[in-house]
Amino acid sequence: MENGKKISLTSVIIALLLMAILVVLIWIGIALMNSDEKEEATNSGVTVKNEDTNSEEVVNNEKENSLLSMNLDELVYDAEYDKMTETKSYKVYTLVNKNGTWDYDYDNPVTIRLSDVQYPYININSADAEKANAEIKELYMEYEENYKNMENYLRDDGALYVGDYRGNVIIDWDIYNAYKYKNILSVVMLEPADIDTDYEIFSYTTAWIFNLDTKEYMSFEEICKELGYNETELRQKIETQVQNKLNEYTDTDNNDWNLDEALQMTMENYDNTQKYFVDNSGNLNVIIDTIVPFQKEHYDFIYTIK
Repeated sequence: MENGKKISLTSVIIALLLMAILVVLIWIGIALMNSDEKEEATNSGVTVKNEDTNSEEVVNNEKENSLLSMNLDELVYDAEYDKMTETKSYKVYTLVNKNGTWDYDYDNPVTIRLSDVQYPYININSADAEKANAEIKELYMEYEENYKNMENYLRDDGALYVGDYRGNVIIDWDIYNAYKYKNILSVVMLEPADIDTDYEIFSYTTAWIFNLDTKEYMSFEEICKELGYNETELRQKIETQVQNKLNEYTDTDNNDWNLDEALQMTMENYDNTQKYFVDNSGNLNVIIDTIVPFQKEHYDFIYTIK
């Protein structure tokens, strides 16, 4: 009987050991299966949630950085409006300076069509961008209305003349430029002045500048801080550039204002209304309503600060 009991106890111990080994093997097998499933899911592009990783933060960071990684032509491109059916193109004579005398360039007329004029669309999902796009569309609608009336102001030769104010209609066309520098996006609308065909003098300009990190407008102070400009030193640089520009557009025999008066009024315009943008090279460009002494007129000039 004693030997029988010993054999029975030994058998129990062996059985328990075998069961423990079996449990360990099963646990290892399950662990290996889970590991294979995760690897397969990863290779197939399926995201496996990891409680130790803040996946939401990663996704949010990708969204925030998406604008910075976009190309300029993805951020700003031609707007698609329901334009009126175009029925006519127009031949336009522009003004040129011939040996100090302004006259129409009859040898090189410009042909304009409504379809040739493009306005920008800013591809940013924010309240500020929505407001800017609405303002831009309003500019287009004004241009289209002007285009509808152009035929009423043809001269006898069937052409339009830039600078012809008969009926208070101004023949003009708008252009736009867009720039991206680091996290700064600038969109500029320009309306060349009647006396200028080299796109240096503008009768109207407006600009929208965005911080691509926040998707919001950037103020002049924010731009200066971002680019490292001291506003006092900046004003001195701008005044020097304005002085040089006034010297270019001065007729000593026919000035309506002297240079000091023109400079003072121009700098007052700079202080009261600041329009600006940043080009692709990171240069600050300031648009100033500038007094032109010899014409007693004022136009927008772009002053690039390097």
